[in-house]
Amino acid sequence: MVNGKDVNRLNDGFVEYYQLLFDEHQIIYAEGIAAESLLFDQRAESALPDEAKRGVSLHKSSYQDVLEVDDDKLRSTNAVNLLHQASRG
Repeated sequence: MVNGKDVNRLNDGFVEYYQLLFDEHQIIYAEGIAAESLLFDQRAESALPDEAKRGVSLHKSSYQDVLEVDDDKLRSTNAVNLLHQASRG
């Protein structure tokens, strides 16, 4: 994406990332923009302390069917509604 004209890389500044862990994977809104919570799968489980794992369910593949919107559907005139539905689960 960096092309030296419209998109440039800056060597100063910093970025802070936050991960939110809920009892189930969630779509949340950060400053009005849909974002996802930490996906608690086997990779995340191995990195968390035991006390953080209690009461949290491993991600189930059935969520993927609800949240995925394929490219053909995005080209439709109803794309905005599809994305809205997918973000609500």
